[in-house]
Amino acid sequence: MSRGNDHSTAKRWWQSIRVEIVLLVLLMTLPTILLGVAGTLYYQGILKQDIEDNQLGSAMTISALAPDYLQSSQLYLKSLADRILVIRAMENNDLVLLHSVAVYGNNSTRVRGIYFTDSNGKIIEGTSEVAGLIGADYYNHSYVSGVIKSGRPVIGDAEPGFDQRPMVPVGVPVVDANGTVLGVLVGIVDLEEYSQIMDESLAGRGQCAYLVNRTGHVMAHTNRSHAWMMTNFSSVPVVERVLGGGSGILEYENPVDRMLMIGAYAPVESFGWGVVVATPTEIAYRPVWGAAWIMAAMIGIFSVGAVLLGILVGNRIASPIASMSMAMKRVKESGDYRRLLPLERKDEVGDLARAFDDMVYTIRRNMAEQDASRREIEELARRQEASLAQLRESEARFRSYFESPLVGIAISSPDKQWLDLNDKACEILGYSREELLKMTWDMLTYPEDLSKNVELLDRVIAGEIDTYTLEKRFVRKDGSLVSTYLSAGCIRNPDRSVKYMLSIIQDITEEKRAEEALKDAKAQAELYLDLMGHDINNMNQIAIGFLEMALSTMDLSDDERELLDKPLRSIRNSSELISNVGKLQKAAGNQEFKMKRTDLCSVLGEVVRKSSDLPGRPITVNFECPPGSFVIANELLEDLFSNLIGNAIKHSDPGKPLTIDVRVSRQKEDDKDYYEISIEDNGPGIPDALKAKLFRRFERGQTKASGRGLGLYLVKTLAREFGGKVRVEDRVPGDSGQGAKFIVLLPVLAE
Repeated sequence: MSRGNDHSTAKRWWQSIRVEIVLLVLLMTLPTILLGVAGTLYYQGILKQDIEDNQLGSAMTISALAPDYLQSSQLYLKSLADRILVIRAMENNDLVLLHSVAVYGNNSTRVRGIYFTDSNGKIIEGTSEVAGLIGADYYNHSYVSGVIKSGRPVIGDAEPGFDQRPMVPVGVPVVDANGTVLGVLVGIVDLEEYSQIMDESLAGRGQCAYLVNRTGHVMAHTNRSHAWMMTNFSSVPVVERVLGGGSGILEYENPVDRMLMIGAYAPVESFGWGVVVATPTEIAYRPVWGAAWIMAAMIGIFSVGAVLLGILVGNRIASPIASMSMAMKRVKESGDYRRLLPLERKDEVGDLARAFDDMVYTIRRNMAEQDASRREIEELARRQEASLAQLRESEARFRSYFESPLVGIAISSPDKQWLDLNDKACEILGYSREELLKMTWDMLTYPEDLSKNVELLDRVIAGEIDTYTLEKRFVRKDGSLVSTYLSAGCIRNPDRSVKYMLSIIQDITEEKRAEEALKDAKAQAELYLDLMGHDINNMNQIAIGFLEMALSTMDLSDDERELLDKPLRSIRNSSELISNVGKLQKAAGNQEFKMKRTDLCSVLGEVVRKSSDLPGRPITVNFECPPGSFVIANELLEDLFSNLIGNAIKHSDPGKPLTIDVRVSRQKEDDKDYYEISIEDNGPGIPDALKAKLFRRFERGQTKASGRGLGLYLVKTLAREFGGKVRVEDRVPGDSGQGAKFIVLLPVLAE
């Protein structure tokens, strides 16, 4: 016996279930460790690729920004050169005015100096920065000669500026009304703001970015010393590649900074320049090396955790057995045994604990069933008494409602027989209760209203609905009609058949009479309005005809023509006002014009055609509309767009060329699909203070154009009628003097 115990003790250290579980967990962890090593190597490659992709993306973004940066300055200079005062000053050789314009234009944060040349390329005037260049011949510079030859703006290459910092000269033509180039306005654009934008675009620490010109000299750099010196970077490998028109990623040694770098490069299209975003490799790949160390530490921690997990799992298998033994003793002592049972476990040990618990529960439940049965009988008796009391209370409450003198209440059978009515119902129907109980309600219903009531009752009997409401008329005993609003609901049997109908009857005879009177008055008023508008418009047309005949046939002085022209414009405005009032009336009342499927492109095309063909006005209308753009609208849709385009023409300067751009695109707003119709012009624009009240009735801007402020109110009314909306913006954001942009949103008609 002793020998067997010694043998068992000798084997216990390696036969222990705890040791076996630890070894098993370590064996299961081995593939995870191997996968972790492989994942670390793969993650390093992915992280390196992400770093390179991010740098290349930054280089392409900054390269795409350069043309926009210079073209915005070009637009600013072009707006100066196109001013009438500048053109006249060039024609009259007014150097004082040209100097004032140059000083005014030099207020831009990007433009460091402005000067004017004549049509031969000779500098004639400019700001103080170029005072020493006046009289110099600059025809051999591309941004002067190119503008004179082509009549179009030219952006030059970067060159040292007034303080040797890199500047980009931009030349724009000064053209007279005949298209003749009178001279060139040249602005010297500073690249300091572009360098600041490059600073803000860099996402990584230690990165630098720079812009080089065609010769490889730095134009802008996040390190300002390179930019101010226009350092020659032509020997840098990435610069050689980007000036060749390529883009990509390259690891290289920078001979200027003498550092090993990783650089992304992208060309600036059409300029022959290039952008480089570079990072020292020591900084760029630091996250990769850090990730490798972190992954190695995690694998080590995971292995240690696996060993600890094995030890804990081994302990969990042996300890529950002892707990269940203690629980059995507690049962005998009527103690709390359940807290000792491992009931939460999902394995065989847990099954054994739950089976033991079920057994104890069954025994105790059987002992308590007799007491529970007695308590249930007592509770049932108490509930029955309470139910009888509630039933008596409900009956009394219903009787008080039924006898209320406020509304008529009636109870009828499914076959339309009156079963009971209160006094108010008898008063409304004009019969006594005894007479009504001998009748059915269809005998009193006005014949024209009977079919609708019967149809609703049939649906209730069929089980489709439980309640319904309708307006119906009854024929009273004295032969008069009473209009009522009837609300009916059914009380059903357990088999869902209708037991009886409960109806509430309200007398609305006076309300119906008032409604009919209101309709008659409205129709009469609309008739008078139509007759008055028609007659006034006819008289206006006669007056317009005679005034136009007088203007075309009589030999009148300018003052006499002005005296005739003013009443002619007033009468035309009167006709337009009558027309707009009529359209508003029909739009609000949904008269005459029926909604239908409407081709948006066709309607806009017709409005554009009419607007483009105005004699004596230099108007250009650009129109873009994707085919197949359909909305729900009516004939007034053309008036909506005619008002917007007509306003752009009416409020523009007749002496200047007017350009109107009409574009249709598809947009989503508030999870709905809309067609966005933008109508923008290069006219005088709309001040911010006027935008908020522009679409109100009888509101109009402080312009010389005539009108009564109903046109844009009609636009807003029609847009809302078609399920859309309208708003106004600046054509050039933030500059209300560069033209207006009206945006109309109309719901897309689903196919």
